[in-house]
Amino acid sequence: MGIVESTYAELKQQELNNKPYSCLHMSDIDINPHQIEAFTFALSSLELGGVILADEVGLGKTIEAGLVIKYLLCSGKDKILLIMPSNLRKQWQVEL
Repeated sequence: MGIVESTYAELKQQELNNKPYSCLHMSDIDINPHQIEAFTFALSSLELGGVILADEVGLGKTIEAGLVIKYLLCSGKDKILLIMPSNLRKQWQVEL
């Protein structure tokens, strides 16, 4: 990782230190900068009715969705609707 990428990653990680994102530090995963961007976009989209995470295979949609779910649970939400293909349910149960 070059100096630009590492600085960018550091700044994005600092975003998580600020509320409302501080509860995300309780996770045991390494969060990539693009996943933080997707997370912040998803949060801003929730006020407009929701969001669809549709990145390419392998970019971490499960992690991005998990971040949003964790944030919502930390914020006191007790009902979250997830829509996904049925073949992903088992994977999500294992990964989340």
